[in-house]
Amino acid sequence: MSSSPEPESLGDSLLAWVRSFESGKQIDSLGDLNDGKALWATLQDVDPAFFSGGLPEPDLDQASDWTRKWQNLKHLEKQLSIYYRDVCNEQNQAVGASTGPDLKAIAADGSVQDVEKLIMEVIRAAMASPESNQMMGKRLMGLGNGHAMVIAYEIRRIQENEVTDSEPPSRDESAYQSEQDAPETPVQSRKAVPSDANGPKLGQNRDLFSDPLLEREEELLQAQATIEKLQASHKEAQRQLQDLRSDKEQLQEAFDAYRWDLTTKGRKVTGDDDFKKLQRQADSDRSYIEDIETQLQSSKDAVDNYERQIQRLKAENEANQKFKDDLQMMRVENEDLSQKVKANENLKRKIQALQEQEKATATLREELKQASEKLEELDRIKQLQASLEKEIIEKKGLIRNQEYQINELTTTRKHAEYDARVLAQKLEAARERQERDHEMIEEMRAKVLE
Repeated sequence: MSSSPEPESLGDSLLAWVRSFESGKQIDSLGDLNDGKALWATLQDVDPAFFSGGLPEPDLDQASDWTRKWQNLKHLEKQLSIYYRDVCNEQNQAVGASTGPDLKAIAADGSVQDVEKLIMEVIRAAMASPESNQMMGKRLMGLGNGHAMVIAYEIRRIQENEVTDSEPPSRDESAYQSEQDAPETPVQSRKAVPSDANGPKLGQNRDLFSDPLLEREEELLQAQATIEKLQASHKEAQRQLQDLRSDKEQLQEAFDAYRWDLTTKGRKVTGDDDFKKLQRQADSDRSYIEDIETQLQSSKDAVDNYERQIQRLKAENEANQKFKDDLQMMRVENEDLSQKVKANENLKRKIQALQEQEKATATLREELKQASEKLEELDRIKQLQASLEKEIIEKKGLIRNQEYQINELTTTRKHAEYDARVLAQKLEAARERQERDHEMIEEMRAKVLE
């Protein structure tokens, strides 16, 4: 009863998703994305804080060299891989793997198949991002049922292809499989959709993300579409049943009228063939009506079954939504706690800084005290120096006076020595004169005596 999306509609759905962003409104075909600029702008809408930088080659057009476009695509895929690991907490290496998009083919030839793979990686990053999960889910549903189901099918197909055969099913999966042992449901038939040759084949690595809300929304949409088809079939069967009942009533009336004619008017049995023909037709119509009623009852049972399933899915979706709301509240509380922890850490650092500043202040106070004591000692030394300088000046004056006196005494001594020498010379001369005079006197005396 369920129908899988046609492979050729995947490109149109991905193009519609890209064009739902402001940066992709000018994109006419998937080949126009080969320079990476529009996809990078899309990632900036997904998480502006993380993808805040620019591309290595921002100034490009379709005529630019393919190697420059390749540089942009490599940068985009590298940042996308880091985003999976650090923000989405995904540890697989599917992004950039050998089975991922061929970036050279995108840059050089605008390979649509590889562009689709790259867009699917961007979509899965957007859906796995804690920053944009809800917003991207609403954007995906805003594309319409057709495009949303095509992309949801492709995401599920990639997830199923990435699960290895050796991985044992979990208890929840086993329980879910045993619950689906009844006739095939749209969810089961959807899981059996063959791989799209044009879709990305990311190998045997585990899926990049697993969003239970997206899976439930997908199952809910599929079940809703199936119920709508069954309701349409049910209405058609009711209309056919009503027509058959009307025909049956007309045949029954004709049969009763014919039988009444036979019993009341006593006609011959020449009309047995017509009677048998009408009887066979009535039996056939009765059998057909019973078959239609059986099919109608089966359709009612199937509709009831699907309604129960959709009610269960709605309940699970509500539970998941409540869980998601609780998780969001926990995230908010966690962020608040993180902010408080950061505030406490900042406060601790401030207290530590204040303590260190207080220690530094105490050290400075001690140094200031020592400096004050040294200044007092310096003032005392300066006073002593001033008194010594004053005394030195006085001593210098005294020394100058003494030197002056010494000079005077020296001069006086020199004069005295000179005078003494002169007097000594005079005395010597006087003595010589005296001796000569004495000799003359003696000579004169001697002469007198003679």
